[in-house]
Amino acid sequence: IHTVIPHSANVRSKPSMQSEVIGMVKQGMKLVVIETIESWSKVHAFEKTGWIASRLIKSEIQAKQ
Repeated sequence: IHTVIPHSANVRSKPSMQSEVIGMVKQGMKLVVIETIESWSKVHAFEKTGWIASRLIKSEIQAKQ
């Protein structure tokens, strides 16, 4: 499970602070991480795929019940 840490965070079109913001996620939201490149994670949120700085999300392994 990947959870957003800050109050809000931008989701961008490319793994760069200069790229277009295509959405915003809120603290506590669960994200699906598709891949990670350097300090960026490609995520799926709001039926869109974009990039978020990896430091802004917390990854947890959830035990299967």
